[in-house]
This record gives sequence, C-alpha cells and structure tokens, in this order.
Amino acid sequence: MLAIEELFFFKNSKTIITVSQARGVILLSAQNYGLEIAEYTPLQVKLNLSGYGRATKK
Repeated sequence: MLAIEELFFFKNSKTIITVSQARGVILLSAQNYGLEIAEYTPLQVKLNLSGYGRATKK
C-alpha cells in the first residue's frame, strides 16, 4: 500500500508543476507495482499523528 498526501498549494504556487510531475511519477510507479493507493489531506495526516488537525508541523 502507498499512502500519499493530496496536493495542497496555498502560498508557494511556483512549485505546483514540479511537485505535480513528481507525484505523477510516484502514482504511476505505485500502480505499475500493483500497490493500493490511499490519498490523505495534510489535515488528515496531522490529525492522525498529533490528534489535532491544525497542529504545527513541528
């Protein structure tokens, strides 16, 4: 199984294309290996790791 964060761009729109291309390669590779893919928002990741969805990255 592959868990990947959904794209979220708020402040730095300059990296959208580069990150999107890298993400596409990751998703294609995962699919080629027959992996199940689960996508999560940044809020969901923080909520599951810290118990609070608006926690800082620290």
